[in-house]
Amino acid sequence: MNKLLKGFLNYKLYVENLTTEKETTKFLKSICEIAELEFLSILPRNIKPNQLESYIEKINLKFGTHYDSKYLKMRWQKIFKDHLYKSKSEAGPIIVKRDKYICQYCSRVNKLEIHHVIPIDAKKYRGVNSYYNMVLACKKCNLEISNSIRLPKNWWELHPDSKHRPMGQDTK
Repeated sequence: MNKLLKGFLNYKLYVENLTTEKETTKFLKSICEIAELEFLSILPRNIKPNQLESYIEKINLKFGTHYDSKYLKMRWQKIFKDHLYKSKSEAGPIIVKRDKYICQYCSRVNKLEIHHVIPIDAKKYRGVNSYYNMVLACKKCNLEISNSIRLPKNWWELHPDSKHRPMGQDTK
C-alpha cells in the first residue's frame, strides 16, 4: 500500500472515531494549520517582506489557489523572521521557561529537548530557530515526530492570530 493511501486511511479511521463535532472541528482545523505551515516553509527565506504578497499572488495565479497574501505575509513574518535566535542553545532557556519544563506533546517532565515544529534540517521543510517555531518536547516525542509537522499543545496559545484556531480554544 502506498504511503499516501496509508496516511489517508489512518486519517479516515481517526476522523471516524472522533465522538463530538468539537473534536472533529479541532482536528480538521489542525490539518488546515499544518497545510498552511507546509506552504509557508517552502517560501524563499531571502525574499523581502514587501515582495512576499506579490510572490504569493503569483503562486495563486499559477496554480489556481486562493491564499490570502496579507494574512500569510503576517504569519510568515512572525514564524520565520521575528524573534530569531542563532542556535537552539541560545533560545533554550527562554523556551524552557515559556513551556514550564513540560513536553508540549505528552506532558512528560524528563529528558526534554528543544523541538522545531517546522523541522529545520529536513529536506522537505526549512524551519528556523524562532520563538514561534520551537517548543519543549521529551526525547521520545521528538524522535517520534522526527521530520514532520505536528502541532504541540501550546500552539494555539503561541498563535492566537491563526485563522484556523478552533473557536473557544483557550489562549490564556
